Amino acid sequence: PRSTSQSLHHAEKQALRQLMKQSLRGLSTTAALRAGEAAAEHLSDSQEWKNAACVTFFSTRAGEVETAPLVRRAQRDGKRLYFPRMIPGSSLEFVYVSNVESMRYGRYRVLDRKSVV
Repeated sequence: PRSTSQSLHHAEKQALRQLMKQSLRGLSTTAALRAGEAAAEHLSDSQEWKNAACVTFFSTRAGEVETAPLVRRAQRDGKRLYFPRMIPGSSLEFVYVSNVESMRYGRYRVLDRKSVV
């Protein structure tokens, strides 16, 4: 059973998720792309980015900040790209992807098992 503090923490996380969902619903495709481009510019200037040999990404869903500009930047910069892949039983793993264009998306636009060879 959950303690009172765990239940409160869970409730706070749920409330924050709902707030974020509401905020993102109003994000247009153009705004999502612009935000992604700004994020790519900002992150690629950081020392952490410059030092990183590999980067983990998620696949963008409707209403979210677009990750494609950052993925393109990572490819240009020679980073190794990893994406989540769903595994039966509701878990996921991160998989190296050498060719982003060959990716196929599953139910939640998350890389599925069939798409990585």
